[in-house]
Amino acid sequence: MPFVVRRCQAAAPRVLSLALALGAAACHVADDTISLPTSGFPLQAGMRHLTFSSGVDLTPLWSQDGTMLSYVAQSLPPAALGQWLRWNIPAEGGIATEEQRAYRPPAATEPLPIVRAPSGPLAALAFLRTAANNCGCGNDPWPTVKAINVAVIDLAVAPQPFDALPKIEIALPGYQVADTFGAARIPLFRLNFTPAFARRRDDLSAVFGPTWSPDGTRLAVSDGDQLWIWTVASGALDSVPGVRDAAFPRWSPDGTMLAFTRYPQDSVEARICFVPADGSFACFADHRTTVRTSPEVWVVAPDGTGLTMVGPGEESAWLPSSSALLVSRGTGLVVIDLATGAEQAIANTTGAREPSVAPDGRRAAFVARFSGNQDLWTVELSP
Repeated sequence: MPFVVRRCQAAAPRVLSLALALGAAACHVADDTISLPTSGFPLQAGMRHLTFSSGVDLTPLWSQDGTMLSYVAQSLPPAALGQWLRWNIPAEGGIATEEQRAYRPPAATEPLPIVRAPSGPLAALAFLRTAANNCGCGNDPWPTVKAINVAVIDLAVAPQPFDALPKIEIALPGYQVADTFGAARIPLFRLNFTPAFARRRDDLSAVFGPTWSPDGTRLAVSDGDQLWIWTVASGALDSVPGVRDAAFPRWSPDGTMLAFTRYPQDSVEARICFVPADGSFACFADHRTTVRTSPEVWVVAPDGTGLTMVGPGEESAWLPSSSALLVSRGTGLVVIDLATGAEQAIANTTGAREPSVAPDGRRAAFVARFSGNQDLWTVELSP
């Protein structure tokens, strides 16, 4: 049974999935009345499907006025095999356009959405810089150390050379191929690539932030383990004391707290071996692989005080009141009241990830595979 499209906007400058191209003449659709028979998922009132692509869409973020969503998407052939690009799309649906192409540095293989300050023209530009894999271990090489770069741009002026922008670089925790059991701390998130389409094994670009303080003077960033706070004017970069195994930082709208996901670590020891033609058995590398277990949402003040676990879940987003968090769980999105612990589940959002709440608190954006592909969606929130 084909897709049933009742309303279709103009085609976006992206390569669409074959099924949609055949059924809707290559339209980039935003529609809250579309049938999805491949998954059997019933769209509820107030839910909107914004993007359709056979690639992967990630990390939606709202504009200051709540009219646009910024996100990252994988570009597909014939446009650019395996590249990741920033996009903007109207929150009500429409044409997706590439965002701030002039600021994509040559070393950026993993861009993050441009994060606009709560007010004014400043925005944070972030990307992950990856080094070449350094182990000839077949199709699953162990990665080398990578870094996150964050720069601040002024959207009200003409683009400046990237090297002239205020910026920081934080090396991500990692290890080299020669490391063995008990070596340097193993990273929580290894952004490893498959050979064909350069898709990440974990779609986790939001792990690393960044997120603005409400006054627009500081940015919080994760390196996949610690939380860091960059004071833009002075250039100071300080870690949040007492916080480890932390990711997905989100600054509260009132500026008093940071929400983050903590991934308690376990590890699995592995030995890479092979059997030569003569039947002998040989091993050439020992490794300890991190296993992320039972994610938990926590809050903490920027100075390290007030460290409190909110509950199970990950990838949280603040409501505008700073009194509640929207949390992703395997069963769907859940609103958690911080004062009482009361929870309110958002219906029909099983599998939703990377939530982001609109500035007015009436809607949330997220990514999900309801249609078989990882697309961008929005849903209305109850008062």
